[in-house]
Amino acid sequence: NQNKLVGSIPKSIGNVPTLDRVNLNINSLSATVPPSLFNMSSLKYLGMANNSLIGKLPSDIGYTLPNIQDLILPGNKFEGSFPASLLHAYNLRWLDIANNSLIGFIPFFGSLPNLEELDLSYNMLEAGNWDFLSSLSNCSRLTALFLDGMNLHGNLPRSIGKLSISLNQLWLRNNKISGPIPPEIRNLKNLNTVFMDYNLFTGNIPPTIANLHSLVYL
Repeated sequence: NQNKLVGSIPKSIGNVPTLDRVNLNINSLSATVPPSLFNMSSLKYLGMANNSLIGKLPSDIGYTLPNIQDLILPGNKFEGSFPASLLHAYNLRWLDIANNSLIGFIPFFGSLPNLEELDLSYNMLEAGNWDFLSSLSNCSRLTALFLDGMNLHGNLPRSIGKLSISLNQLWLRNNKISGPIPPEIRNLKNLNTVFMDYNLFTGNIPPTIANLHSLVYL
């Protein structure tokens, strides 16, 4: 973590069966990630943030990392679709894939009951009909949701008010979200940070925001 490591990640790391934590964050690593690293069933934490790693995330990553709790991959050059198998990584608590080049629709994360922090920001994922937001209401432990800089379109649905009561951070800035701000946002009583700037919202600021007694940043 936070060194000046360069080159590619050696395949041999995947040959250490007892490893449950790999932290390679903030280096200058490049090339593709060796498949052996994504096949370490003992891993609970895998962090490779802020490198120059390329390629696609394995389609079966949610099955080959069955015990993964924290998957931290932002600030790389990963591309392709979001691997649907991650929706079966039941133990996942923290998923951060921000600042990559993933494409497709935002998946339904409701199958991850332990999810606490989700950061998809600055990818090329699309909201579609926004049903993914209703699915997130099943994630009762969710405390932070980052969807900024994704070019999301359409109206913010009222289901925003059904997100976890534990939610304290909601980032929607730098999109193209239009229409009114749903008054149901009042239900998120533990929000302390909300960023909705640089969108296309119209209408009045809902007075129900006054119900957000923990709010610090708006």
